[in-house]
Amino acid sequence: MINLLPKERKLDIKKEYYTKLLILGLVSVCSVVFIFGGLLISFSFIIKADLKALETQILNEEIDPNIDENKKIIETLKVDIKTLSLPGNGLFPTHIIDTITKHDKTGIHINDIAISLTELNISGLADERDNFILFIQSLESEPLFLSVNSPISSLSKVKDINFQIRIKLVDEEV
Repeated sequence: MINLLPKERKLDIKKEYYTKLLILGLVSVCSVVFIFGGLLISFSFIIKADLKALETQILNEEIDPNIDENKKIIETLKVDIKTLSLPGNGLFPTHIIDTITKHDKTGIHINDIAISLTELNISGLADERDNFILFIQSLESEPLFLSVNSPISSLSKVKDINFQIRIKLVDEEV
């Protein structure tokens, strides 16, 4: 394609093109800055209004301080700890269970342990009578337990003995 325009006119057209391109770019940048500035100013007003509302609520003590909630949580935890510890002897159930499992010899399978304030009930299965008798004797030797009782019917079978043991706990930790 042949361009028949004189050289000066070509330069003027080029200059007009770049001027229009520059103006379009500046208008675009200014528009973005203006919109962004408007958003920042509106957010600033919203945040200031919320801040003033919070300040007035704090001054009027309309907000309950977190201290009361934390105190409630602490009291709940104290009650839970008191529930978990056995009154009178200050022992935790985990300590008692550890003591029982320490005496749990081969051939003894404990199914259930029920702990109350002064008593402990254990049920399970013993493979043989001798294993069950050794388990009872080892529990009786434990100073933590005041008495260890099991029904005589638990000794009636020689193998696969379903047993129940009732243990009275001492009043003070040993």
